[in-house]
Amino acid sequence: MEDEGMADLLNIRDIIEKIHMATNLSEREILSQTHEQENLQREVEALRLTLNDKEDAIHALMKSSMNPPVSVSKTAKNMGPAPSNGSMWCKDFKVSGQIGELKQKDRLTFSSLARQIESGLSKDYPESEIVDALIHAITPGLPLRSYPEGKDKLTLPALRRILRSHYQEKGATELYKQLTSEVQNCKETPQNFLIRAMDLRQKILFASQEADSSLKYDPALVQSLFMHTVLTGIQPYLLRN
Repeated sequence: MEDEGMADLLNIRDIIEKIHMATNLSEREILSQTHEQENLQREVEALRLTLNDKEDAIHALMKSSMNPPVSVSKTAKNMGPAPSNGSMWCKDFKVSGQIGELKQKDRLTFSSLARQIESGLSKDYPESEIVDALIHAITPGLPLRSYPEGKDKLTLPALRRILRSHYQEKGATELYKQLTSEVQNCKETPQNFLIRAMDLRQKILFASQEADSSLKYDPALVQSLFMHTVLTGIQPYLLRN
């Protein structure tokens, strides 16, 4: 009996030792995995920082290549005297095309002329320079050119009115009313209708900036009417086709 009891005790002790060994092994594995995870996190963080540094270097390189440094002497040599109004544009304003007679096939359209004038104003060209360019764009020999050339201190709003009358275009009020009732024609594509509405919007803004204009239409108001006309004027069945 004593031998059997001793054997049982030895077996129990062996089992306890195995449990302790397994527990210690598990703890060592857990600690090892934790250290590995920490090392991996440090490596990932280092790689991320390296990648950010490389991206910053690439962006700086691209920026420097797009804007190469210019020497002070070269800049001073190439730059002319600054315009009196502070504009940084070196080139004179020029009109692309010719303002001719009504039956002239290659003459500049009124819409194109209006866009060029607005573009010049948005680029801070002086109004006097735009006026001179418009007069020079008129076909020589036309009364339309001789009158502005002989008029002293002709303003851009006044010249706008003269040019609109020459092109036989409607005034701002008539154009505004026309835009309120525009709809897509049955033989007109949605794209063509949109272009036609955009052309009307441009003409309204152009005419409302003339001298002695009865109404000065706010661009935001004109834009709101334009959007309403486009949304309500397009025919759904034509849009599907």
